[in-house]
Amino acid sequence: MGRLPLFAMSVGAVLAGMTAVPRAFAQGTPTEFVIQLSSNQATFVSPTGIPDVMEASAAIEIVAGGRDRQWLVQCQASPLVRLDPGGGAIPGARLFLATTRGQGAPDTGAGPGFVNLSEPRVVAARQSATDAAVQTDTLRLRLKTTWEDRPGQYRGEIRFVYLAVP
Repeated sequence: MGRLPLFAMSVGAVLAGMTAVPRAFAQGTPTEFVIQLSSNQATFVSPTGIPDVMEASAAIEIVAGGRDRQWLVQCQASPLVRLDPGGGAIPGARLFLATTRGQGAPDTGAGPGFVNLSEPRVVAARQSATDAAVQTDTLRLRLKTTWEDRPGQYRGEIRFVYLAVP
């Protein structure tokens, strides 16, 4: 019997190319900006080895905030690179994200509400000064595999970027 495929993707808060250390909240309002994630890893396991759409083992809670009047947090995935001998990669376009904000997104391969992470996707936003300075959401991840994806362990990155809107 062959090995069962395990797909693992590290999820880290990366801001403007630098790993961020979340700043403490000061009485509910961030001192500058903050992105906090409930986990730094998402794991996908296929018990059968048959290509399918797999849900991550756990959802990721995000807390984001900033003092700016308007801001947004975007995320985008890198390809998942196979760590085992023989190499290979799964494109970031086959990693999908759903948030409570994107409930109405049409099915693009991983089910209704899920969008692929091949391009930046907004996961939190403050549209005006009257909106709460801190936003929370639940991020659900899915990975779509094909027969070309060899079983093994893969690693990739989801980059989170805070952008102040002038």
